[in-house]
Amino acid sequence: MFKIEKNIPKTDIDFIRNKTREHNKKNGLKMDEDFSFCIRDENGEIISGLYGGMFFGFAYIDYFWTDEKYRGKGLGTKLMNELEAEAKKKECRYLVADTIEYQSPQFYKKYGFDLSLELKNCEGGNTHYTLAKKII
Repeated sequence: MFKIEKNIPKTDIDFIRNKTREHNKKNGLKMDEDFSFCIRDENGEIISGLYGGMFFGFAYIDYFWTDEKYRGKGLGTKLMNELEAEAKKKECRYLVADTIEYQSPQFYKKYGFDLSLELKNCEGGNTHYTLAKKII
């Protein structure tokens, strides 16, 4: 009998991700990999970072965070520049980000992203945005 499990451990998530990647590569997908970058303070604490994945010629930003006391100091821009350079090396054509209105969609627009999708009245009455930037 089959059984559905919820909240599976990270090792099982990695298993599913790797099996999906194997399938994609068998079917001609050249690249499917994660990326991550962070900036640390003088004590080695992470003060800004981003994580996502590259596939189908896109670099998708899944998580992007900067400590509140360091916001507005250019750390996000440094990370975006690093990501864009890496994405170009990997021949990605677009950067893509999903964000919610309180998470700073204006940052992405300032960095050259265009609005691709806007969904109003999502959870908590917030607006959800998908933004993209062509890089090559």
